[in-house]
Amino acid sequence: MRLPFFRSKKRISNEPGAKDTLVVIGVHREEAAFGEEVAKLLQGKNIDILRVGHGLSARRPRPDQLQAYLDGHDRLYRRIAEDISDNCQLMIDLHCRQKDRADADLFAADAAFLDHCLKAHEEDPLMTGKYLRPIRMVSDADLDELSMEALRSQLFSKPELPEAIWRAEQPVYVGFEIYLQKEGTGHPDEWLFACRLIDMVRRVFLKTRPD
Repeated sequence: MRLPFFRSKKRISNEPGAKDTLVVIGVHREEAAFGEEVAKLLQGKNIDILRVGHGLSARRPRPDQLQAYLDGHDRLYRRIAEDISDNCQLMIDLHCRQKDRADADLFAADAAFLDHCLKAHEEDPLMTGKYLRPIRMVSDADLDELSMEALRSQLFSKPELPEAIWRAEQPVYVGFEIYLQKEGTGHPDEWLFACRLIDMVRRVFLKTRPD
């Protein structure tokens, strides 16, 4: 089921020349410096940058703090929604953390879109040697309806942000987790990798979106 994106009555009105893609950086304050370096490489493209001025901590809370942590995520993403123009069709939520088994994780609600992105990644010679994990965003209800074959063959995540955002028809939500060798600002090769992934996802989206 597609859900309408959460909108405030104070949302930005669409303006001529507005960008079709928005990259959000700084949702977690520890990741803001990395996001700023990637944003520099995105200058001149048909992409807007939304900087979260007072991001949340990326560190997991204690059990007694979990509900407050989740409530904070909910409020922050709903505030982000208020700042998105009607022209925006693709929202890319950029995150990073210290190195894991992958070079990057790609999160989206649409399994077919994830497949298209993975195929584009595998066919891009600039991505040789880079491991991208596609992860489908789901609710508990989705998991109940999935077949055992699908559960065995795909990776899933239950997001900690409002479903009305990650399942929206417009703008389509895509999340990236870029894995760094060291926590912090990252390295120029990691900034370039993130920029190429953003370009790739945007190309796939514009190619596969319904007319």
